[in-house]
Amino acid sequence: MKIGDLVTLSRYGLNLGTIPWICRRPGAPVVGIITGIEKIDDRIYLSKNETLRYTVRWNDLPNLKGRQWYSQYFFRNDLKYLK
Repeated sequence: MKIGDLVTLSRYGLNLGTIPWICRRPGAPVVGIITGIEKIDDRIYLSKNETLRYTVRWNDLPNLKGRQWYSQYFFRNDLKYLK
């Protein structure tokens, strides 16, 4: 994934306890654009999935900032490309 890609939440991301119910509604998925990527260099404690943190600006959910209510990022397995 790179900056400017259109993404939505993956099934894993939708099942996070901090994602609002409005994201799980049937029909059109929640659409966002990747606005930033942060690389974390801590190979000892982090999995491959956790070494990149993605910042996403969501189209219709401006308050959805991250995978937890206190974080400002998503991991790769939380997101998928928009089809």
